[in-house]
Amino acid sequence: METLTKLSARSLQYYIITRRWSTDLDFFRIEIKFFIELISTVLTKQYDSTLQMDFSDSMIKLQEMEPELAKSEFSVAEHLEKLELIADNKIPEIQETLAAEQACLEYLMLDLAHEIRKLKTKVFNTIQIAHKFGQSNLG
Repeated sequence: METLTKLSARSLQYYIITRRWSTDLDFFRIEIKFFIELISTVLTKQYDSTLQMDFSDSMIKLQEMEPELAKSEFSVAEHLEKLELIADNKIPEIQETLAAEQACLEYLMLDLAHEIRKLKTKVFNTIQIAHKFGQSNLG
C-alpha cells in the first residue's frame, strides 16, 4: 500500500474503484453460485410448466453469466496489475490511456451488475409466484 501513495490522485482513485469492483465480482460469483444451487433444488420439485420454464430459463442465463464474469474478473485484475506497476515505477503513467481503460471497465461493470440484478429479480419473482400459488417447498 505504501507504493500506492506514489500514484497520482487520479490513478489512486482508479485503483480504489477497481479494487471495489474486484470485491463486487467476488460477491457476484457467490451470488450466481447460490442462485444456481437454489434453482437446482427448486427444479426437483413439481411445478406447473410455466414456473418450470421460468426457473429453467433463469438457470441457463445464470450459467451463461459465468464466462462474462470470468472475463470481467480478468479485465479488472489486469487493470489493477497495471496500476500497481505504475505505482512501482515499472511502467509510465499515461492518464489518457488509464482514463479510457477505466471508462471501459466502468461500463463493463455497470452492464454486469445490471444483468445480475435483472436475473435475481426474475428468480425472486418466480419464487414469489410459486409461493403465492402454494406450489413451493423451499422452506
